[in-house]
Amino acid sequence: MSDDIRSAAEELLYKYGAIADAKDIPAALKFFQNATVSFPQRTVAGSEQLTELYSELWGKPNSHRHIITNVRVTKVVLGYSATALYTRWEFTPAPLLTTMGEYEMAFSRHESHWAVDSLVVTRSWPVG
Repeated sequence: MSDDIRSAAEELLYKYGAIADAKDIPAALKFFQNATVSFPQRTVAGSEQLTELYSELWGKPNSHRHIITNVRVTKVVLGYSATALYTRWEFTPAPLLTTMGEYEMAFSRHESHWAVDSLVVTRSWPVG
C-alpha cells in the first residue's frame, strides 16, 4: 500500500470529520456527491436525501467534535476501502462522549482527485 493512498484515505476521513464538526451541509453534499451514506437506520444518496439526513443529525445547537483513529486501508476490486474508529464528543457546555463507532469508507480516484464512493457509519456505543 503506497503512502499516497493511505494519506488519501486519512485525508478523506478527517475531512468528513471536519465537515461534520462544522455542521456544513453544503460541504457534505459536495463531499458525497457520488456516494451513498449508510447509518444504522438508513442509507441515503443524492442531495435531497443527504440534506434531510444531515439536517436531522446536525440539528442540535450544541457543537461537537469527532476524533478519528486507527485508519486501515485495503485494496478492493474498484478502488480502496478504509476503516477507522471514531468518537463524537458534544459540548453541553462540558465535553460529553455521545457516540463511539466505526467508519467503513470505499474510495477511488475520480479523474484528478480521490473521492468517497460509500460511507458506512456503525455506532458501537450510542448514548440514549
